[in-house]
Amino acid sequence: MEWLNQVDMAYRAELQRVSDVYLQRSDAKLEQRLAEFDRRFAEFRAELRGEMQALKSEVRGEIAALRTEMHAMKADLIKWMFLFWAGTALAGLLLK
Repeated sequence: MEWLNQVDMAYRAELQRVSDVYLQRSDAKLEQRLAEFDRRFAEFRAELRGEMQALKSEVRGEIAALRTEMHAMKADLIKWMFLFWAGTALAGLLLK
């Protein structure tokens, strides 16, 4: 019976050792994968920031073009309003 207990203890010790080795390997692989994930995520964030800056610049350019177009439309509208009111006033004076 003593011999069986010794064999059992030896197997348990070996199993514990093998389990510890596999656990250490798993931990190392997990650490490596986490480091790779962190690196890729940092690259993704940098790329995303660059794209967002480009988009901001494009939107600002479009807004500036829209403002320029709106100013031109306003000038045209004022010109046509003046012509309409001047024509109306002239017609009113001629009809009197």
